[in-house]
Amino acid sequence: MINKLKKPRPFHLVIIVFSIIFSLVLLLSLPSLFNYKTLNKKLEDKIKSEFKMNITNISNIKYGFLPSPHLQIEEADLKFLSDEKNVVGKLNKIKVFISLFKFVNRKDISIRKITIENINLNFKNSSFKAFLKHFNNNINKPIHIRNSKFFYFNRKNEAATISTIKKLDYYID
Repeated sequence: MINKLKKPRPFHLVIIVFSIIFSLVLLLSLPSLFNYKTLNKKLEDKIKSEFKMNITNISNIKYGFLPSPHLQIEEADLKFLSDEKNVVGKLNKIKVFISLFKFVNRKDISIRKITIENINLNFKNSSFKAFLKHFNNNINKPIHIRNSKFFYFNRKNEAATISTIKKLDYYID
């Protein structure tokens, strides 16, 4: 009996592996071709509804796929109350981790988590109460704050408390 199946050659295996890797990289880099200026309002609304935070004045959104697919917002303002005039913090390089397949299909943005690094959080009495209320809300998706500073200003607008935040992960289980 003759064996009909041929043993695969190493060259064929190399071609198959390279084509799989190339297809994967092409799929992951596809969102970098999108126009993100149209995404600002949708992203603000999604963060407000899912994370109970107001991120406004979003500028310069970039896409990255390592370590996992995410949108990197270069600059934005952070508020905890929608009618609040004072900005709690100026965000630089905030990472919004997304679900790639929903984003590529343009159906909806599905945000998995948010990572904020190197921010100065400036609280006054009203914004601090909003921040504490934010902690008590039902937020199922994690917010990670890394290498940041917490400032609390009293009624005379003097810094009453200064605290560093190395690593803060918060969400309600």
